[in-house]
Amino acid sequence: MFAPLGPGAIGHVVIDEAGQATPQAAAGLLMRASRALIIRDQRQLEPISVLPGHLERHIGRALPSSLLRRMSPLTSSVQGLANYQSRFGTYLGEGDERVWIGIPLCMHRRCEEPMFSSSNSIAYENFMIYATPQRTGVPLLGESAWYHVEGLE
Repeated sequence: MFAPLGPGAIGHVVIDEAGQATPQAAAGLLMRASRALIIRDQRQLEPISVLPGHLERHIGRALPSSLLRRMSPLTSSVQGLANYQSRFGTYLGEGDERVWIGIPLCMHRRCEEPMFSSSNSIAYENFMIYATPQRTGVPLLGESAWYHVEGLE
């Protein structure tokens, strides 16, 4: 459908949830874009690939391991490559888990407590700032709580 379009033929492209998009899936679109906005929360969903792991490893034998780690459809995402190219950002994590995040999510405006504090401590090393606006005119359902429910089996 877009084959006749050359580089820069599409003005602006927005890729939301770019952590789920493999670089190979977005390459043609990004090649045709003048500008791209790549959006993803680095600590959420992983790339979605239909390529079986054993096949990816077989094909990847011909590539240097550093390139395979960066471009593998099983582990790499459009957002990961955007982060890699970003001049601005920060490192999150320690040791082998340390990763560069380009322009990181730091203000969170959607979750209510206690979900915000739980996810902030588990996945974000308490890096995020709670900025969910106080809701007015919305009937409150009472205190938020967690219930442990077990099945019969």
